[in-house]
Amino acid sequence: MILQRLGYMIENINLGWRINPLAHTLESLGIDQMSVEDRIALATAIWDSIRLEPSDSLITPVQKSELQRRLQEHAIHPEDVVSWEQVKAEAMARFEG
Repeated sequence: MILQRLGYMIENINLGWRINPLAHTLESLGIDQMSVEDRIALATAIWDSIRLEPSDSLITPVQKSELQRRLQEHAIHPEDVVSWEQVKAEAMARFEG
């Protein structure tokens, strides 16, 4: 299983260590020799380690500013919304017509 084959690497990722992407390849880490199931498990473990780490770098400063502007606008006008059902119906009407 993946945690047995690459347990050391996963443990180090969970401890906050980073692998230099320039120093390793799929081949040098043996990932290319893993089964598809093990590679999926590795990808999931890596994604989970990223997902759990708070980061502002996932969005740009411009995107963050736009989100803040929209939240402020919603706080001022909370009644000014469009339901998902309406958005979906209008989108579907565009493609059906």
